[in-house]
Amino acid sequence: MTCWAYFDALATQQHVIGKRFATAEWYLEHSLADTRLAFKVSNDGTVLTTALWSAAPSTATWYFVHCFYDAGR
Repeated sequence: MTCWAYFDALATQQHVIGKRFATAEWYLEHSLADTRLAFKVSNDGTVLTTALWSAAPSTATWYFVHCFYDAGR
C-alpha cells in the first residue's frame, strides 16, 4: 500500500486508507491512543497486527507512506 497523507489536525483518530469487506483486512490510520501513524493488518478479520511509526506526524506536512505485509512470513 502506498499513499500520500496530510493532516490539518491530529486531535482525532483518522483513517487514511484501507481495505475492508465484512471485517478489517488492512488500514492505515492516525492512532489517537499512540499519537502516531499505525498500519494494521488482519489475516482473519479479528486479530490485528500493528506496525507503528517511530515518531508522531505533524500537521500541515505531506507524508509519503509505503507499507508492506507478507502473510506468508
